[in-house]
Amino acid sequence: MDIAENVRNARNTGLPSKEERRMLHNPFSAAEPAVPARPTDEQLAAPLAAGIPVTHRGTSTGFTVISGHAIGDLSAVVSSGLTLVVLMGVASLPALVEELSRHGMDPTTPVAIIERAHTRSQRTTLGTVGSIVDAARAAGVGNPAVIVVGDVVSVTADALAGGAT
Repeated sequence: MDIAENVRNARNTGLPSKEERRMLHNPFSAAEPAVPARPTDEQLAAPLAAGIPVTHRGTSTGFTVISGHAIGDLSAVVSSGLTLVVLMGVASLPALVEELSRHGMDPTTPVAIIERAHTRSQRTTLGTVGSIVDAARAAGVGNPAVIVVGDVVSVTADALAGGAT
């Protein structure tokens, strides 16, 4: 499948994000063609590409999506117990963690950062609220990426470790 075909397929399966469009039109992406996401929204497509459900029976009944460009008051998000999906939040990850911690989120709450979802170089970095900043720094995490915060990340972490989901 060539880049032009990937772009056509992406248009047929939903509107790609700005980063996806840039990558699809990047001449350097020929060595790493994109695989168009079937879900139409990146807040669902990236976690699903990593095997992370944003909701899961007995784990989370809903999710909240925020932009990582400017981290505001997350007290309602923390008290809700819902899965948090952060778009474009790599640069603000330390502020995100600080805000979540300030409002009482357990530092052992699982976190996943899914980079370059639906490409051959997709990578997921796992950690907790207390460890993810260091884990991301050590892994050299970069954009485009989606951050998932919540117990649903454990569903995948357990599966990757050979546990039950």
